[in-house]
Amino acid sequence: MKEKLQLKNKKVVEDLHDLKKFLRDSSQKDFVTNLQETYDWIKHNYKDDVLAQDIMECQNLEAAIYCINGKLEQNLTRKLKLLEENYKSETDVRKAPDTFMPKMIVPQPRESLIAKMKEVHQFDK
Repeated sequence: MKEKLQLKNKKVVEDLHDLKKFLRDSSQKDFVTNLQETYDWIKHNYKDDVLAQDIMECQNLEAAIYCINGKLEQNLTRKLKLLEENYKSETDVRKAPDTFMPKMIVPQPRESLIAKMKEVHQFDK
């Protein structure tokens, strides 16, 4: 379980989505004040040295939000690929034994899968 980030203004951030919301609603001063804690939290919880360093090098809030959106988009893309792979394996009857009766699966266009993932993960560009 990931630790929560306790900010100096007593707000609590649970994940990258919360961090992005905090940054959208905060001032440049709040961002700079919590920069070191944010860096440590990302490095410790997400084991992502690249994102942590990118956040540390950001000069303003917009740049930090851009970096976080990039990470969230990578995560969404990875999850979407896994979803597509699982979908393909569930519908591939050739791999199943003769006694296997496949479930009725209604194929969805890729766009609807992306929309569903964005809705579930509250991702926006």
